[in-house]
This record gives sequence, structure tokens and C-alpha cells, in this order.
Amino acid sequence: MLDYTEESEVLTLTGAIKGLSAITAFFSDLFSIIPTGSDFEMKQLTVTENVAHIIWASESAVAAIPFGTDTFVMENGKIRFHSVAADIKYKKCKYFFLTIMFKHEAI
Repeated sequence: MLDYTEESEVLTLTGAIKGLSAITAFFSDLFSIIPTGSDFEMKQLTVTENVAHIIWASESAVAAIPFGTDTFVMENGKIRFHSVAADIKYKKCKYFFLTIMFKHEAI
């Protein structure tokens, strides 16, 4: 979370998430779906001036994510805006209760 500030915003399907505590909670939910050690493939990385865009895929015991995308806008060495979207296909129905702000689809 060192790259974010209180002014940072993460833009999701359900709207903007602002401030460190809200952003931390968002990523806590996300990393419960794709925890450290999950399969991860960086499909594309594009950097132009202060903007970076990535396309990725991931798989864990909880879900398959065949397509994910993030865009970062940097200001003064910190993330000012971060858009994130992913197509999450849950493997087990019990994980539907997670309140992550992505498109949800069971497989």
C-alpha cells in the first residue's frame, strides 16, 4: 500500500474507492480470491509517460480469472488513479458471499 495515498482512487465496476483504509479493504477482498502464490500471467504491459496499463490472467483454488486489466495513473511517484476490472469465475459456490467489486460468474 506504499504506492497509494489518502487521495488515491481505485475505479471499479461499482464506483470509486477512495482513501487508504477503503483501498486496503478492497485489496484484502481481492487477495482472498487470488492469494499470494496463485498462478498469474502478465499478458501485456504498456507504459506511456505517467500511465501504465496491464492485462493479466490468474487462477487460484477459489477462482479462475481469464481476463483482468489494470490501469495506473501516477502523480509524484504515487498511484493517483487505478482502474481495475476482472472476469472472475468462482470454482466453489461458498465464495459467492465475498463482497468484491468485480463481475461475478460461477463456473
